[in-house]
Amino acid sequence: MKVICASHNFNDIKGYFNGELINVINQKKMHDNEFLLVGDYIDCEKRQNDFYLINVLPRKNELFRKKNGKKQYLASNIDFIIIFMPLNLDFNMNKLERYYSFSKQFIDNVIILLTKSDLCDNIIDFIDHIKKRINNCKIYPFSIYNENDIIKLKELFVENQVIYLLGNSGAGKSSFINKLLGKKIIKEGIVRKKDDKGKHTTSTRQMYFIPEQKVYIIDNPGIRMINISPNLEYLQDNYSDIFELQKKCKFRNCKHKTEPGCAVKEAIMNGKLDYQMLFNYNRLMEEEEDNNLKKLFTAKSEYILYKKLKANKKRNL
Repeated sequence: MKVICASHNFNDIKGYFNGELINVINQKKMHDNEFLLVGDYIDCEKRQNDFYLINVLPRKNELFRKKNGKKQYLASNIDFIIIFMPLNLDFNMNKLERYYSFSKQFIDNVIILLTKSDLCDNIIDFIDHIKKRINNCKIYPFSIYNENDIIKLKELFVENQVIYLLGNSGAGKSSFINKLLGKKIIKEGIVRKKDDKGKHTTSTRQMYFIPEQKVYIIDNPGIRMINISPNLEYLQDNYSDIFELQKKCKFRNCKHKTEPGCAVKEAIMNGKLDYQMLFNYNRLMEEEEDNNLKKLFTAKSEYILYKKLKANKKRNL
């Protein structure tokens, strides 16, 4: 029988079988390269009233972020990603663009949920601003107090979907899950009045089964930092203006910083291109270069050499 994992610890496996949360006993000797993720499907055998792990089934995808050139796995078998961004002082366009870039590396089914829309008088301005920076994105203004907003979102759900929630602390992820469950299961954080920032109320990734839509939702702690490995296809789509303009640059390897004859910089000076878009594009490309370098230098003695190379690289920009 197939069970979907709600935990990532082989010593304490919890999962859902037919919508019911169960404990799974692991008597199998695990290899060093084997690990469990929230969202994994596992093959189990039922003996009397107990479930026993037989095997971890192949994954259709894995969500991960990179730190020091190494992958930190977050979840697996994701069908749908919802990015939460509040329409208050904590709204951050750069972070939203990074969340979107991160998500599109793994799946196409990604939407942006502009939460706390009931507190905002100029929602259209926010939507226009986002669409100028992120091409072809799907945006949904959302208030937890507006039943029509909730109905519209539920219509996007497909039975047995695994949905991953991504966003700042205080963006409304916990309130959203509580609303879908029809009861307050998760503690909801307090938002500071001076800057609308929230504190972490979710400390680990957790999965919840929503009986009405029969979907599984993974609540992720607010992520402070995301290192992204750019997907070339995504970059070409979302930064198509830069890709087209750089064909006209004087130098093929133009970084669009201090090089003469840069068509991208000229477009910025003429007001035809947003500087912040170029800034984010360069950051994504630099992160990928850094991650590739870090893979080469893993030992402490080699790491010193890596830092020197990085310092030289900055001086040469």
